[in-house]
Order: sequence, then structure tokens, then C-alpha cells
Amino acid sequence: MSTIKTNAIQTVAGKPILNSTGSILQIVQTVDNVVSTTTSGTWNDTGSLSVTITPGSTSSKILIVPDILCGGDGGLGVNYMFRLLRDGAVIYGKGAAGSQESGIFEIESSVSTAYDYQLFTCMRMYLDSPAKSTATTYKIQWRVTNGGTITFNRNFVDTNDTTQLRGSSSITAMEVSA
Repeated sequence: MSTIKTNAIQTVAGKPILNSTGSILQIVQTVDNVVSTTTSGTWNDTGSLSVTITPGSTSSKILIVPDILCGGDGGLGVNYMFRLLRDGAVIYGKGAAGSQESGIFEIESSVSTAYDYQLFTCMRMYLDSPAKSTATTYKIQWRVTNGGTITFNRNFVDTNDTTQLRGSSSITAMEVSA
């Protein structure tokens, strides 16, 4: 068996292309196209919107990109909230003051049935430093306030016709070399 050793591999322009700092080493994605609904005022998982990645090194960083599509009812003061967790612990959106929640995305509706027909999207990015090289799971949780309803991958009304859209949500994890 032959072994090739080198200090660097570069493009013709002289840029490093293999395992240099900031290189994407692997990408894992979960796409969730299942329609689900919650009326829960407590945090719970959003179906299958989670992704597991095993970093190759404890020094690697993980870039998390959740892409959420949702709708909800337009009740008075109804808030739809989402948060990001790593292995069961909230990691992004911390720093709550007083009784505020920690999260990545919130929609507050007004008293309008127009909200019932709208789709909202949230795409955020978070560069995490898990400092481990074992399987790491990232997931999205959601909750709704004041007796509202939130729907995942469609609007609240969902009138099975060509004027309404259903879609998908995803969560992507990318290992970035440090």
C-alpha cells in the first residue's frame, strides 16, 4: 500500500482546498415535509426536524441552518416560537431577561384572519462549537401561546386548492474545520 503525504493541496490559483480552516468537511440534512400542528404552550419537538452529525475532530465547528415553514391562527396575542437544541440543551437564543423565552424565531399575530392564510419562513444560521467527536444531535422545538394553533409546512386554513401552498422544512448541519 502506498502513502502520500503533503502539507497542503491547493487550487491552480494557490488556494487551499483540503481540510484547511473553514473547509466544509461533511454535510448532513433532514427534510421534513409532514404537516403537523400543535396547540401546546410548552416546548415540544417539531416532528422529525432534527439532524445528527458526528464531527471528525473535537476542534471542528458545526454550522446549523434550520429552515422552517409554518403558519398559524390569527388570534389575539398568539405567539409562535421556535428554539434550537444540541443534545437536548438550548444552545442558541439564550440570554433571556426576566421571564422571556430563549429562542431563534417568533411570530406574534394580531386579531386578523389574514394570518390564517399566511406562511412564515425562518432561516437562521448558528456556528456551534460542540468540542466533541461523537454523534451530536441538533433539533428544533416549538410552542404557541395564548391558546393558539401553529401548523408546520402549511398555513392554518389549508383549503385544498391551487391558491394554497404546502411545503417542507429542513435542518442542515455542516462540519467546518477549525
